[in-house]
Amino acid sequence: MSARVAHARFSFARVAAVFRKELVQMRRDRITFAMMLGLPIVQLLLFGYAINTDPRHMPTAVEAREDGPLTRAFLAAMKQSTFFDLVAVLHREGEGDRDEAEHCRENPRGGVAPRRRPQPPRH
Repeated sequence: MSARVAHARFSFARVAAVFRKELVQMRRDRITFAMMLGLPIVQLLLFGYAINTDPRHMPTAVEAREDGPLTRAFLAAMKQSTFFDLVAVLHREGEGDRDEAEHCRENPRGGVAPRRRPQPPRH
């Protein structure tokens, strides 16, 4: 039983042997070596320059069920934003056409509760 436990332990010599074996295999197979170097470079170029993950000017519809000051402030903030382009403001459920919008924001009846400042702890 102790021979099995000793056999199952981690060995740097085994890791080094596998590493050497893989280096020899890479020297034999030039295509694999080129892919190991080339694909990460292509990914860096794609994700660094070609793929834009910063959304701008998304066509947006807002379903605002009430017309309070909080809703008007929210709509004004969305109009000022460069992230959203308001294509429709719907005042009733099922009103209007949402087909132009890629994004829809629903403002439920009663609106969003205003944020309160955190109070300092009392001792």
